[in-house]
Amino acid sequence: MLKSITLKKIAYAFDDKSIFKDISLRCSVGDRLCILGENSAGKSTLLKIISGDLIAEEELIEKTGHIRIIYIPQEFAHDCLDLTV
Repeated sequence: MLKSITLKKIAYAFDDKSIFKDISLRCSVGDRLCILGENSAGKSTLLKIISGDLIAEEELIEKTGHIRIIYIPQEFAHDCLDLTV
């Protein structure tokens, strides 16, 4: 079974301001995705929706095969900054 994730007509608004609407895409094994946009364009919001950390107003997300999605935020909590590997 080919692993893939499909988004259909994703929409999200914040404080009655539309961040994006009708976002559709499909990624399969081996695909690479680059999300570009100006500051506050909704790039991180889209990634949070894909990972399940945020619920969109309108969303249809289909995952085929065993897919694990991990979202790493741009900023970490201050209590994690003194940790080492």
